[in-house]
Amino acid sequence: RAAQFGHGNTRLGMVVSAVPFFAISHTAQMAVRESLKHLLPVALVNLSELSSWLFPNTSMPAMIVLGCHTRSTGDDLTLVQARWSLRSRNSPMIEIAPSDVSALSFAAWDQKPVLLKAGFFGQDRDVSLLLDLSEHYSSLKEQLAPFISRFRSGFSVGTEHEKDSVVLTESQCAGQMMLSSGFSLSGRLPACEVTHAPEPRQRDRFLRPVVLVGRFLTNCPRPRVAIHESRIALDDSYYGVSLTRSNSQNVNEIMAGILRSQLTSWYLLMTSSIVGLTGREVKREDLITLPVPDLEAASQSEPGRRIVRFVNDYRYREPAGSAWEDLDNAVFDLYQFNAAQRIAVQDGFLRSRWQRNGARSNSMQPADVGDLTRYANTFLGTMDAWQGFSDRRQLCADIYQFPESTPIRVVRFFFDHGTCPREARVMIQWSSLRAALDGIADRTGEWIAPEFVGLRELRVHSSNEVNIVKSTVRRNWLGIQALSDADAVVRDFVATSWSQR
Repeated sequence: RAAQFGHGNTRLGMVVSAVPFFAISHTAQMAVRESLKHLLPVALVNLSELSSWLFPNTSMPAMIVLGCHTRSTGDDLTLVQARWSLRSRNSPMIEIAPSDVSALSFAAWDQKPVLLKAGFFGQDRDVSLLLDLSEHYSSLKEQLAPFISRFRSGFSVGTEHEKDSVVLTESQCAGQMMLSSGFSLSGRLPACEVTHAPEPRQRDRFLRPVVLVGRFLTNCPRPRVAIHESRIALDDSYYGVSLTRSNSQNVNEIMAGILRSQLTSWYLLMTSSIVGLTGREVKREDLITLPVPDLEAASQSEPGRRIVRFVNDYRYREPAGSAWEDLDNAVFDLYQFNAAQRIAVQDGFLRSRWQRNGARSNSMQPADVGDLTRYANTFLGTMDAWQGFSDRRQLCADIYQFPESTPIRVVRFFFDHGTCPREARVMIQWSSLRAALDGIADRTGEWIAPEFVGLRELRVHSSNEVNIVKSTVRRNWLGIQALSDADAVVRDFVATSWSQR
């Protein structure tokens, strides 16, 4: 309607609900894409992380849509993730860094709607991994088809006026808060006394054993998963699937292990319709789209046997500390992930933790030497793969150690001139911020301070080195950021090489 009052140079800007952009509903997805198709090229700014202070009277996330009045030949979408920060609580300012901006073609979005959310919440490596998984593995829904079974939602309690809706009465009942430690339910479940529900329930719907998944994430981004050996009635705080032992030897354990791994937490953050946006609810439709290997073949593989052993070892007790790494590594091996893909998933799990209001401040804590060292090693590992195809010398890294209150961190990567110890390519250099920035200016001819105020993230090049300059917050120095920064450095080098030809 607004376009009818515009002309050829009119630009349209709207603040709308973000929910339809990430909705599972095919109707909602089509409505959004059909609307935006007439405004291309479009910029979308996701404000979901800022709801608490920008729109304090509503829990609904918002999206800014910026488009053109007339059709354009371009079909690109510019995606901007407006990230929460500590300063936003005291100052009405939205901070946007270069890494918060990405691009997605309209055709790619139309073909794979899940790429939109990954474009906001992830990096290029996350999007690449999503595409790789969808290409090599079928969905959990498709994997369950040969067993003639599927995930079902639990019942909601009905009234006596609802006829023909009797549910299982001679069963134990799993209600909210019945999930216990490990992969089990509470030892003693009450008898099911519910007699009416909005929809009829068949007795054979949940034969034993049943794999249960909690509908809501609690204090951890790992979904709660249990395997129950008896007939059971579930309320609507669960999803359940029943696979009998005769056709599912160890498949239940494989499925339970995958669903409780970091992979599922990362996948839900990148693709689900609610997680990270409005709450911690996991939709059944989000769950069953998870790409998984052949479950029966997996149960016979070495990583699959490790997953089965882990699930059985922790059936009645919660894994503690580093024990979770055994499960995660087994799942990574099952999917045959390389080092970069493992980093993307591991950091995705950490980013999932930071989506909770109480944990968001952890993402803004100053990066310590351990964070910077992991970042530097990941960057070097990525560059090593590229240098294998070139005649460049080995890269080394200097981490500048500043006083704790310094708001900026600097890591310098440089080609080895015989100064790098063979056993350590990452070294710590104690310095003041002024000395470090002056050194960069002397070596590269670039004065950084004025540029950093506007951009907040810099890559400063010379022929023999590249300096990464960012604010000190931990979320800027994750391994996934190192992968993205290394990719950008390679693109910079290739672009420079071509321009000089």
